[in-house]
Amino acid sequence: MTLPRDLGQTVIHLGMSIFTVGLRLSCPIVAMLLLTEVALSLISRVSPQLQMGSNSYPIKMLLSLATLASVLVVAPGLYASLSREVLRTIQTQFAH
Repeated sequence: MTLPRDLGQTVIHLGMSIFTVGLRLSCPIVAMLLLTEVALSLISRVSPQLQMGSNSYPIKMLLSLATLASVLVVAPGLYASLSREVLRTIQTQFAH
């Protein structure tokens, strides 16, 4: 069995696709955590009596879980499209 000539390009393209899907899944959570951190720091700056340092971890955990739940609704579609692309690429590379 001989390997196709452009196998290296195909592997790079598949790796890029996997990395892109990972970024698409993680960006909402990272953005939400950044916005939460900014909002909590502004609240603690305006009202130091609230002591947001001790309250920030449960708030961030709840918001992260809520965002993760909403991302998991989209995840099966992303994984299905990626798996179709990977299988199609493998079939075209090794189908001689």
